[in-house]
Parts: sequence; structure tokens; C-alpha cells
Amino acid sequence: LTGCPRPRSAELTAIVITPENGAITRGGTLDFVATSVFVDGEVKDLTSEVVWQVDDGFVAAVDPDSTGRVRGLAVGNTRVRATHG
Repeated sequence: LTGCPRPRSAELTAIVITPENGAITRGGTLDFVATSVFVDGEVKDLTSEVVWQVDDGFVAAVDPDSTGRVRGLAVGNTRVRATHG
């Protein structure tokens, strides 16, 4: 069928978050991007399709009004995660 998307047959192998080692100042923000990698080598921007989380909510918080944006709250380290499906 013309105009219909091709069915996805390749398996999702990873979600890559960039920047990999981002630094945010207290009160500052950083925009993260989530990209899917499929076994057939195809990549797709998933930034608006994933659920964003941080491990330590005292250090940083996901901005609920902006996809992929994380705000620095305090000095420290935390992991930013993106979950799909």
C-alpha cells in the first residue's frame, strides 16, 4: 500500500542516550536525546516516545514540560534513564 509505513520486523537492541556524560549546573538544564538502535542497523529518534527518569531526585529532576530536559537541583551524580514500552 502506498503511503503506509513499512512494518517493523527488526528487533530493538538498545536505546542510546546522549549526551552520555552530561554535566548540569545547579539550576541549569540539559536536553537529552534517546535514539533506538535496531538489529538491522536502523536508528530512530525516540526522545518524545520514552519515559524519562533520574535515579536521584535530590540531584536532578526531569522537566515535565519538556521532553528529555533534565534540571540540576544539587551537587552530586545521578543516572538519567529512558524506558520504552
